[in-house]
Amino acid sequence: MSTETINVSWHSIQDGQAWSIHVFPHRTFTVSGLPIVKGHLPFIAVLCSMNVLLGQDQEMHVSVTSEHPVPESFVPICELINEVSDGRLSMKLENTAPLQWSSDDYTTVILDSGGKDSRYLVEELSIEGIDNEILFVKGAAIAGEYRTELQNVLSRHSKKRVRIAEFDCWDYSSIGLRFQNRSRWKSLSLILLASTIGRMVCVGINHDSRLIDGTGLPDGDRLRYFSDSPVTLALLSKALSIDIMISPPESYCYFHAIEKGWKTRSCFSPDVVCIPANDFTNSCDKCRTLHIYDKISDGHGLMPNEMQFLESSNWMGDHPDEVERNYQAKGLRMNPTIIRGR
Repeated sequence: MSTETINVSWHSIQDGQAWSIHVFPHRTFTVSGLPIVKGHLPFIAVLCSMNVLLGQDQEMHVSVTSEHPVPESFVPICELINEVSDGRLSMKLENTAPLQWSSDDYTTVILDSGGKDSRYLVEELSIEGIDNEILFVKGAAIAGEYRTELQNVLSRHSKKRVRIAEFDCWDYSSIGLRFQNRSRWKSLSLILLASTIGRMVCVGINHDSRLIDGTGLPDGDRLRYFSDSPVTLALLSKALSIDIMISPPESYCYFHAIEKGWKTRSCFSPDVVCIPANDFTNSCDKCRTLHIYDKISDGHGLMPNEMQFLESSNWMGDHPDEVERNYQAKGLRMNPTIIRGR
């Protein structure tokens, strides 16, 4: 395992209206549009340093140093990275201190990326209230697909209630956060940014029920989805003294039924139109999974290549033995899950 030491630092820019976080020697992040204070920066800096580690597909140990102390409350999250990666990746924080996340505002913040999970959180669970803040985060530090979703956000909220923040980055090395690894990073960064304006954060988190304990995930996927795991979210909520509301841990077909009712399409290949009915081999795993769900729901038999995919580690849905049963229960209304940190 290779070992690398990175140094994190931060300073204000744009006449104090934004902050720059430097993860030397790899990249610089900037964040604007949020009421960030100096007390937030050690937490955000550690989170940004995770971006370097979580972009890796190789074994790597990262030691994070800083001139100013960083929060010791993030140590358990770093230890969890080591655990879920089966020792392939690890992250150690130097110069830690018992820092407190500064937020006394009990506002409820709804993170809306414009996608299906956010829409479900707002419309199906009806959590939006008149006093809630709506936060949309754009920028290269988040996956690029989210830049195009602002219109969806504005279509379901009053424009004056939507706060738009920008979280950007510039790379100086070949170690970048790959698109397919974005879930390792996105939830942690969005929840932390949202908690600068409220103590209850509502997020359309990944709905895969296998994330509860990780036992049903293929090898390697515990790391891929660790930021969406309730275990990780519980550590983050405790570190920030906030509450986090996530969508119900329900079956994949339940959410697919909602997606079909909305006549929307959610795909893992933003640059390619997946049409698995005509080109099953070259469609993304999510579209292939949903295609098979449709065939099972309509009572159609599966082709040999579809059956092979259903039984492979690339299958993204419920356990094959549970698909038909879960379809029969897809109309049940579920309550959101609240992870308490205070």
